[in-house]
Amino acid sequence: MKRVYVYVLIFLGNFMLAQRGQSSFNWLDSLGVSSWGPGKVYYIAQVTTILNSRSYHKKFGRILLLLKTKVDGEGGNYYTIAYSPGPSDDPLFIVFKDYTDSLKNIGVIGCDRLFIPGNNFIYSQSRTDQMFKKRRKFAISRGQLFEVTQPYYYVGISTKTNKPIQIYSDIDLTLPLASLPKGNEVEILLNKDDKYLVKTPFGLVGWIKIPITPKTVFDDLFFKGD
Repeated sequence: MKRVYVYVLIFLGNFMLAQRGQSSFNWLDSLGVSSWGPGKVYYIAQVTTILNSRSYHKKFGRILLLLKTKVDGEGGNYYTIAYSPGPSDDPLFIVFKDYTDSLKNIGVIGCDRLFIPGNNFIYSQSRTDQMFKKRRKFAISRGQLFEVTQPYYYVGISTKTNKPIQIYSDIDLTLPLASLPKGNEVEILLNKDDKYLVKTPFGLVGWIKIPITPKTVFDDLFFKGD
């Protein structure tokens, strides 16, 4: 009986962690860009002023000034977040540093969703022009926006092979690990550049190279860009 109780606790703990991971920013308010495109920004209402006004920028052309907010959630500087549909429907969020009578562009994030949870970081999520839903983290230092480096990007796609493939033990693809037939169920775990870490039904984990193409060797991993 004690063993069953322990298993139940482990299951509930894992379930709660999974739920928390799926809803990291569900407590934030959100603002969409309506007819401008698919973009949406998430923010803390208490430190945010909604602008929602059209403007023009000499570098980005027509833009939508969405809101003014604080990245740290308490003190510090205000930043204005703007949206641009991009030159070919590639959505961009533009971050401006607020001065007394002017705005200074400190960086651009190409994404569909932007999250500003007030912890000194900005997070993005994008499927546009990506082969999977890419999640990134950004910080501001010395007046510039920069991406916080991750060793890998998480993919998390369960799919099938649409042709036979070979996976490798090393990311340089020199040590063959397993050959998988067409129609084999796999889970794509991680990404680094054009390399993807794949888990087989048995539980073997290996690397495969997948160039950016409209159609790949997996049913649910393909380029949705121009």
